[in-house]
Order: sequence, then structure tokens, then C-alpha cells
Amino acid sequence: MFNHLSILPLLSLLLPYSSLTIAYTTNANTDDEIIDLSIEELMHVKVQVATKTLEKNLAETPSIVTIVTEEEIANSGARDLIDILRLVPGFNFGVDVSNIVGLGMRGSWAHEGKILLLIDGIEMTERRFGNNPLGNHYPVEQIKRIEIIRGAGSVLYGGFAELGVINIISKQASDLNGVHASVTYGKMESATARQSINLMAGKSLGDAKFTAMGYLGTGRRSDRDYIDPYGDRFSLANENTLDPAFLNLGFQYKNFSSRLLVDNYRTTNRDLFGTIEPIAWNNDFRTLAWQNRYIEHINPKLSIDTQVTLSHQDTWNQLLIDQYQTRATTDRILLNINPRYLFSDTLALSSGLEMFYDRNIDRSTEVRHLSNYHNLTAFLEGAWQSPWGNFTLGARYDKHSKFGDDLSPRLAYTKYFNNQWHFKLLYSGAYRSPTVENDYLNPDIKPEQTDVFETEVGYQFNKEMVLTINLFHIQTKDTIVYDVIPNTITQTYFNAEQSGTQGLEAEFRLIKSWGYATLNYSYAIPNDSANTYKSMNWQTGEEHDLNLAFPAHKITLNSHIKLSASWSINPSWIFLSQRYGYARVDETETPILFESPNTMLTNLFFRYQPKSAKQWEFGLGIYDIFAENLELIQPYNGGHAPLPVTSREVALQVHYQF
Repeated sequence: MFNHLSILPLLSLLLPYSSLTIAYTTNANTDDEIIDLSIEELMHVKVQVATKTLEKNLAETPSIVTIVTEEEIANSGARDLIDILRLVPGFNFGVDVSNIVGLGMRGSWAHEGKILLLIDGIEMTERRFGNNPLGNHYPVEQIKRIEIIRGAGSVLYGGFAELGVINIISKQASDLNGVHASVTYGKMESATARQSINLMAGKSLGDAKFTAMGYLGTGRRSDRDYIDPYGDRFSLANENTLDPAFLNLGFQYKNFSSRLLVDNYRTTNRDLFGTIEPIAWNNDFRTLAWQNRYIEHINPKLSIDTQVTLSHQDTWNQLLIDQYQTRATTDRILLNINPRYLFSDTLALSSGLEMFYDRNIDRSTEVRHLSNYHNLTAFLEGAWQSPWGNFTLGARYDKHSKFGDDLSPRLAYTKYFNNQWHFKLLYSGAYRSPTVENDYLNPDIKPEQTDVFETEVGYQFNKEMVLTINLFHIQTKDTIVYDVIPNTITQTYFNAEQSGTQGLEAEFRLIKSWGYATLNYSYAIPNDSANTYKSMNWQTGEEHDLNLAFPAHKITLNSHIKLSASWSINPSWIFLSQRYGYARVDETETPILFESPNTMLTNLFFRYQPKSAKQWEFGLGIYDIFAENLELIQPYNGGHAPLPVTSREVALQVHYQF
């Protein structure tokens, strides 16, 4: 076990030593400042998050892909991963139990094992429930870039990639080349919003490259009151903290790389299953992962990528008065062997064999028996670049020790032509076996299967402007749904017959000498929905054509304006249309549906990079300027009232390079 104090000696190592690794190389243009490229150059940036065969440029990747660069993150003044993802089409957020905030994707609740989060190729999605708890969690200062698949990535990455993949790529030795330090302080009206320190060091010594990055902080979800369904309240300013500690160490020598990640995230809360607890609880989420990777180039055509990952997770552990009320650990050993054969510059074949073993142990005061699992996966994908377009055909076969076997196919056609147009026609299947807690809470639970159909059209007007529009249709059978039995705190899972959403996403990007602007629009509505997700007026029986918590429409505008060689101003706007949720109950304790009005979040960030003292950088941000006071809604009928999140905040960032 480790805690915030045990990570402090490790943080102290950052100043005397410097290091980095490329545990997961995804981009041939890693060292380029992508933000300074023209639109034409940007569309030809190579990305590999969407394929393991031939590297494709952004316009031809066999997936709907978004790239977010470190410069875009820095210019926006993003405080955490939520701020970054809010600006990406398709993403929204909802509240789970116990003050935990999770992801919505294209109108669906994706928090239950449907989004895969990777940091340098290491899975961070927790395995007990398949969740990704967010809010003042991962250090954005350490990010080189993020590659995001909006759509199924399960054929490449397994079950948690059912609706999308978020691949975070950390800064490398060449990016750091020394020691960097930064501090952040944010203040809401009646409480400190966040305080953090980030240290990074990187150095190359011949063929050896090292990095060490550490992050320690504390924060609050909000300074407002949480009001439960019965009208009771408590202040989030005092008993609702978000405390991260994160360590990322890496080493690379020629074709060998090794990376160690230590993530220790603690939240406190009194809103357990919606009602207010007498005293605050701690929720601990801990991950310790070590990955070793070696790429053997047998000859110019054949290479074999071998990875071994050991991972220990100690998540969703509820601590009350120094005693764990619930606690379980999951340990995984993962072996991945990926041969790749390049027949020619236009034809490649990638295959893979993946094996993992999960040991799950309950460590609560009342010990439960949790199942252990093993899984065997075989993967095959071919890619052909022809004059008529690019064809990708792949499949993934999974054989699970308890939940049987499944075959997930993938088919993609992409075409870039006339140096202006690109077109994509995509189909991908996804298969997700239940997690250990899904299985324990319902021994009859079955895997879920998803089909995702997508098409995208893009037009590049000139070197400064590009427009892309994509349509999607998602259908899931035997959807694994989390539920809380009414008027109890008893959790359960069940299989809904099917669920899904459909819609469109559009993005217009402008890059000029004075800066850039990105305008995007997301539209998503259910084509089918499990009852617990529906926006249902239980008093009248009326049903709205939206899933709980998520808007049909989202519009974002993110811009960067250079005022001088040193100063820039970076305004952003996020518009959310009306949402539905449950906040109160009637006299029979039946939830009452309410409509949340349209919301417009306005943020403004000033960035100062003095030319006379280049080792310094300063940032000042004002978030939710007009005090919209956003609340996150529970995306299922689980008895939790809307959770207030950060109100108007003023935040200061200071960076220094030694």
C-alpha cells in the first residue's frame, strides 16, 4: 500500500536526476510543434492510435480521431482532463455515486467500462467496475499530446475501448531536456479550488533516455452546497476534496523501454448513494503499473513488438475513521506479442497474441469470494493502400475463462483525394466481458456486444481552413447496466436487452498567423435505451427522447489569439442544451424528473511567455466567468441528486525551467 506521504521521497528524486521513455510511440511527428503547422500539414500528421499496421495521416486513419497537442492544452489553461475533453466532440460528464465524476460519450453513459484510458500505453481504467474517476486527477502539465478515438477501438485495445480510447502520451526526454517545475493555485468564491506542484526532468545520454515526472495536489469539487433528494444539504467547500499524487518514471535504451506509473487519487464525500452521510468518507483509487517493452527488427520487413505489464490496482476503497468499509485489489499480468510484416510500402499485416491473468482479492472486514480470470486474445489486421483508397480489415478473438469467446470484426475504407477531400466509411464491433464486480453482484451477468457504424467527410478549403463532418450509429446488445435498488443502498448489475445512440459531429478549424480557432458541434440522441437511463416522468409516464444527464446538442469554440510575441489571450465557450435528471422525490419516494436549462460556460486564459526570461512562464485563468454554476446529473436512476462542480474560479499558473 502507498499513500500521499510515501510518494514525497520519490518526488524529491526529480531534481537531481532526469529521465524519459517512449513506452508507447504513436506518432512520427512527435517532435514537431503541431500547433504551428498549417491545416495542410496538420492533415498529414501521422497517427497510429487507430491502427497497428501502416501509419496513416489524420485524414486517412481508419477511425474518427482527435489530436490535442501540448500547446493547445497550455493555451486553453486546462486545469485537468475534464477541461480538455469538454472541448472534444462527443464528450460529456455525469456523476456516479460518492461524488465520483465519469465520462459520457456520444449521449451514452460510458463510465461503466466503455471508455479506455491509456497513459503511455498502460491501461489506467480501473478493473473492479471499469471506471475512470475524473476531476483534478491526472497532471495535464506532463502531456505531450492526446490521441482520441471517438468510436469503438476494441479490435485493437480490448473490451474497455467499446465506445472510445483516450491515449495520453507523456513528454519525452527531448521535450524536457532538463528540469521543469510548475505550481498552480485556484480560488473559488468561498474555498480554494486547487493547489498543486508538478516536477519533470528529462535527459538523453547517447542511446539512453530518461524521464521522471511527479505531481502532488489537493482540490475541491465545488464550494457550493449539495442538496440530497430529501432536501438535506451540506457544504462541498469543507468535505469534498480531490487529492491526486502521480509519479511517472521511464527509461529507454535503443529498442527497449521501461515505464513505472504510480497513481494515488483520493476523494472525500458525504453523498454516498445520494443521501447525506453523518461524516465524510474517503474513496481511494490506487494504481501501480510497470511495463517493459522490446521491439525486435528481424529484418526490414518483419518486426516483433513484445510487452510485459504488471499492474496492481486498489480502487473504490471506502475508508471511514481509518477503517476500510469496502476494499478489494486486482492484480494483472499481461503479455502482448505483436508481429508486424511489411510486404511493401502499401501493404502490411499486423497480428497479435495477448494473454492476461487477473487475481482479484476482497480485503473488506466481511470477506467476499471474488473470481480470478484469465483471457487469451488473438488479433489480425491487414492494411492496403491502393489508388482507389485505403482498406483496413481486422478481427479480434477473445476467449475468457468464464464468459466464453467472441469475435469482433473491423472494416474500414478511407480515401484522401484532390489534396482537399477525405472520406471514411467505418464499421467496428466491440465485445466487453463483465468486470469482477459486475460478476459478483450478478453471477448471471452476460458480456455485452456493440456495433459502431461511422462515416466522415472532410474538406480542406485552403492551408488555413478545414471542415469535417461525421455521422455515427451505435447499437449495444445485452448492455451491462449499473443500478441501485430503490430506497436501498444495494448495488446490482443487469443486462438490458439493448441500447444505443446516433447523431453527428462537425468541426471547423482555422489556423492563421494571429492564432487559431476551433469550432465544433455534437448531436446525439438515443436510438434505444435501458429503462434506468431514460428521461422518464414517472408521475405522468411521459418519456423524453434523451438519456438522463446528457444534452442533445453541444457547441464549443476554443480560440488562441496572439497579442504579442509574449502575450496571448485564449477564450473558450462551451454550450450545452437542456438536460434531464432527478433531483427530488415525491411523497411515495418516486423520483421527480426536472429539466436543466441551456448552459453556456465561458472561460478566459491569459498566457505570458517573457522573451527576456525564457525559463519563466505565467498563466492566469478565469473559469465560468458568468457563474453558470454547472451541476452534473446522474445518468441513471440511482437516487443521486445533481452534483455542483467548480463555480467561478480564478487560477494562477507559474512554470520555471532550470
